This record gives sequence, structure tokens and C-alpha cells, in this order.
Amino acid sequence: MWLAAQPPDLDQVRDAFDRIIKAGKEASEVIGRIRALMNRAPPRKEDLEINEAILEVIALTHGELVKNGVSLQTQLAAGLPLVQGDQVQLQQVILNLIINAVEAMSGVGEGSRRIW
Repeated sequence: MWLAAQPPDLDQVRDAFDRIIKAGKEASEVIGRIRALMNRAPPRKEDLEINEAILEVIALTHGELVKNGVSLQTQLAAGLPLVQGDQVQLQQVILNLIINAVEAMSGVGEGSRRIW
């Protein structure tokens, strides 16, 4: 659409490609961390932003939440210091908590399926 416009909207095209490249790099990192988890690699201690780790897991579980009619709300504190730990393990814990909550609500009526 942007390229077909007269004149082509090259700024929009560049922005779209930048977002695609960023998403591809993020997906690659997630896949690498999942592979490390599956290979039982030793924990890596690294500085990480806890909010970023949480938001990545939420993005990964979005489809499952929608499929099960569950809404998820967060209230993350801003400006937190970096924490040291293994991002894969931390994200696995968060993922397990979300999946367990979704499963626990399977018998609850549609309107009240909310994770806070």
C-alpha cells in the first residue's frame, strides 16, 4: 500500500521494515533461550530488566489467553534496577504461572477470567 501510493510513502516502509527486523531479532533470541532451556544448559547469570522479561512472556502467551477467554492485566513498576539471573529460567517461571492460572480458570464463567 505504501509503495503503491503516489508518491510512495518510503518513511512508512522503512518503519515497517525496522519493526519487522526488530521482531525477527527478538524471536531469534527467544528461540535461542528456549533451545538453551531444552538442552539443559547451565544457568547464565546476566543483568536483565525484569519488566522486559515479563512482557516478552505475556506477548508469547497472548494467543493462549485469547483462545481461553482470559484477560491479563499488569501493573509493573517503572525504573526498577537490573536484576541478575538467568532470563530463561525466570521466564519459564512466569510462563508456568500464567499457564497454571489459565488452566485453573477453565471452569470459571467467561466474564470473570482475569489474571492480575
